[in-house]
Amino acid sequence: MESANARRVRDMFKTVFNECRIDRLEDYYERDCEFCDIPATELQTLKCAHEGSTLHVVRDTLVNLREGMSDLVYTVGGIYEDGNTVIVRWSATARHTGTFMGSPPTDEMIELRGISICEFRNGRICKVWQQLDMMSVLQQIGALSPMAVA
Repeated sequence: MESANARRVRDMFKTVFNECRIDRLEDYYERDCEFCDIPATELQTLKCAHEGSTLHVVRDTLVNLREGMSDLVYTVGGIYEDGNTVIVRWSATARHTGTFMGSPPTDEMIELRGISICEFRNGRICKVWQQLDMMSVLQQIGALSPMAVA
């Protein structure tokens, strides 16, 4: 049986990511959630540019992603738990219909895979570590040439 934290992660993927309810971010994340995979200096610069909150960084990132990718659907592949930590393996598919990371639209379907590690405090995510396969996405939209196979 899944814990309340695991259920919150599933609900977050459904509500925030698939239904695009970015107005609900604070239901799932603490206002100053720590994103541990972003270098501290870069995160501080982003926070200053985004009204001082990491949630504004997340909100703007999701908006930019949706501007470049339509038909975006996330799928939770598995959830694993250890105390107050929830590890989620996920994938997403989308159509590249707008400029994304400087690349013009290709109208190609893309797939992104990732793993997120979410630490909870008082029912909300307080720390996140993420690993995304962005190299694959950049290859799929033609922004990066596939590596030669030896």
